[in-house]
Amino acid sequence: MIMRKFVFLPPEVFDSRLQRPQALAIEIAHLGHSVYFPIGNDDRSNPSFSDYGISHFCSDLQITDMNKQMITLNSSLAKDLNQQDVIVVMHPSWQVDEDCKAHIHYDLMDRWWEFEGAEVDQCIFQNRYWLERADSVSVSSSSLLTDVEFRGDAKVVWNATFPNSKSLSSITERTLKIRFIYIGALSHWIDFDALYRVARFVDFFKGELVIVGQIEDSRICALLAYDSVHFMGELSHDAAMDLLHSATAGLIPFSKSNLTLAVDPIKVYEYLEHGLLVLGSKFESYNPSIQSKVSKISFWRISTIFLYSYLKLFFNKKENKSRLDDGNYWDQRACDFIEAIGSQ
Repeated sequence: MIMRKFVFLPPEVFDSRLQRPQALAIEIAHLGHSVYFPIGNDDRSNPSFSDYGISHFCSDLQITDMNKQMITLNSSLAKDLNQQDVIVVMHPSWQVDEDCKAHIHYDLMDRWWEFEGAEVDQCIFQNRYWLERADSVSVSSSSLLTDVEFRGDAKVVWNATFPNSKSLSSITERTLKIRFIYIGALSHWIDFDALYRVARFVDFFKGELVIVGQIEDSRICALLAYDSVHFMGELSHDAAMDLLHSATAGLIPFSKSNLTLAVDPIKVYEYLEHGLLVLGSKFESYNPSIQSKVSKISFWRISTIFLYSYLKLFFNKKENKSRLDDGNYWDQRACDFIEAIGSQ
């Protein structure tokens, strides 16, 4: 296998949350390639790079920049790349010099123009630009593949998770208390009515609703009335995964929209890897290998007794192990990703 340089141009700088860009960068580095990832000026001491064997290049990149302006790849880094090297563009707002010799790979992992605050027309234009310019294209869901069907060579590279390195909690421990968890941002794509329903349910049974992630929508304030709801804020990937060990079920409380209809949520893989029941939204865009394991429940249409009985039935039947099929881990996805890029 030819060792290449991979320069990732993601929507966010490297941090400890380990989303799709970071996970793929880590596993491609593990394969022996040289991987470069942007880092913010405030993060130069971030130890994650040395931990994962990833080099960094300096960037003032913030997520808000991606909604308002174009970010240019450092020209000195681009000039060091040759035809066998790869620039991985993971957000349409990036710019790369037209005379760059590297292979350009565009990875479309969201309908970026559907995010609040996005400059819709500009984002759609830039997305089309990269789809036409890129030497190869990958997407993270079947719905996104339909969006780019004019690129007959586009490949689906599903999301995944890292293996759970710790033993799962015993079934007895998990059934002592109802503990639901949601990991992810609380933004405009959340079905807040469903979360309110869950909060009332866990409050009735003296359970807990644990919410991990950035709060971006004021509608969440209504949950402050419940003692059973615990806001953990943004946590590192390891800290968030530790909370899954004692959880009863993981939530996917997404409302139906053009944005959510194109997702393959990483959190579903994480919940399944930790042996959780997965409750909530289930869309056709999900990886078929995990879709059947998501229990589609309309929280506002069912009684608390029904849901409690459903949970008991699940844990009485389940084995204390991962519910995730082989092949749904990031090391395999890195191989799929490189295959989608092709050899040079």
